[in-house]
Amino acid sequence: QMELIHAISKVNPNIILVVISGGPCSVSPILKEVKALIYAFYPGQEAGRAIVDVLFGKYNPSGKLPATIPKNDAQILPISPDFRNMAIKGVGYRWFDQNQIEPEFAFGSGLSYTQFEYSNISVNSRSAKLGDQIIVSFNLKNTGNIKGEEVAQLYLSTGKLVSNIPMPIKQLKGFHKV
Repeated sequence: QMELIHAISKVNPNIILVVISGGPCSVSPILKEVKALIYAFYPGQEAGRAIVDVLFGKYNPSGKLPATIPKNDAQILPISPDFRNMAIKGVGYRWFDQNQIEPEFAFGSGLSYTQFEYSNISVNSRSAKLGDQIIVSFNLKNTGNIKGEEVAQLYLSTGKLVSNIPMPIKQLKGFHKV
C-alpha cells in the first residue's frame, strides 16, 4: 500500500489518505507524500457518506483519536503476558508518556476546520481531601469562521503528591463534546 501511495504521489501530489483500521498503525513513511490524512478507525456502515461530507466541507470534523499513533512499529509496547504494574509500565498513551516517546499523533488529538479558544480555566479547590468533589470549569469559544464542535478533555496528574502509589504521568478523567 505504501508503494502504491508513493507511485500515485509522483503523478498527483494532491492525495488525501483515508485510513480505515481497527487499531493504530504507523503512517509516518508516507505523510510527506499526502496533503491530508483522515484516520477513520471503525466508521460504520455510513463511512463513505461521512468521509465524503468531511472531505467536501459539509461536516466539520471534531473527533479525537482514541489511540496513540506511533511514528514506527518500534514505538509500540512490546507484547508480554505480564500484566503486573500496568500503572507503572503503562499502555496506550501512558506507555508513550512513561517512556518519554513522542508519537506521530497523540491520543486525544484531532483537527477541525475551525479554531477554539479555552479561557477562564478554574478549579474549585487546589487541595482536596479524599472524597471531595473537584470541579473544573472553563469558557470555550469558537474563534473561527466555521461552525464546529469541540471535544474538551480533562487529564489528571498526581505529580509527586503520592510518591508511594504507582500512577501514570497523566490520565484522561473526563471529556465532553461541546
